[in-house]
Amino acid sequence: VVLSRSCKVFVDVFCSVDQPYRVTLHSLSDGSKLGTLYQNADPRLSTLTLPAPRLITLRNRHGVALHGALYEPRASFARPRPLIVSCYGGPDIQIASNMWGLTGAMREQYFAQEGYVVLRLDGRGSARRGKAFELPLYRNMGEAEVEDQADGVRHLIAQGLVDASRVGVIGWSYGGYLALLCLARAPDVFHA
Repeated sequence: VVLSRSCKVFVDVFCSVDQPYRVTLHSLSDGSKLGTLYQNADPRLSTLTLPAPRLITLRNRHGVALHGALYEPRASFARPRPLIVSCYGGPDIQIASNMWGLTGAMREQYFAQEGYVVLRLDGRGSARRGKAFELPLYRNMGEAEVEDQADGVRHLIAQGLVDASRVGVIGWSYGGYLALLCLARAPDVFHA
């Protein structure tokens, strides 16, 4: 939300996993919508069938709530399914929130279309959860992040959603480093 200098109107920028970005103008006095400034009406979106990921919350081994996004293939794929953990895991970033960018994540959508379950999990250290949530990474990077990604996998295995013998991990930037750490430090969980 951005407030005008006159404090009479505000601009609202909104999106969700079900709705692409839209920008609207509202009256501050009663909140009424005065107009739409931008609506993502890209005609290419209507040709795509992008199912929104399921937003999930699970608890790690320490009882800390972790938020994630789960991309699941069509029901026609046999269970239990292979899993790809798509991680970032570094400090100051949150990847699993109710944002259109999760639905538009083409790599994850492609993997789900091909029969994989894909997990994107914000472990300890990710942003917007408070200092206590970020603190485990202070002078100790590479431990809490691996624990949390492994705990996310174990949670899905316990639910019967994924095949424990077919778990891969990918990442970019710090997530590339984290993917390698997961393979090295939790080889009982991550196999590729």
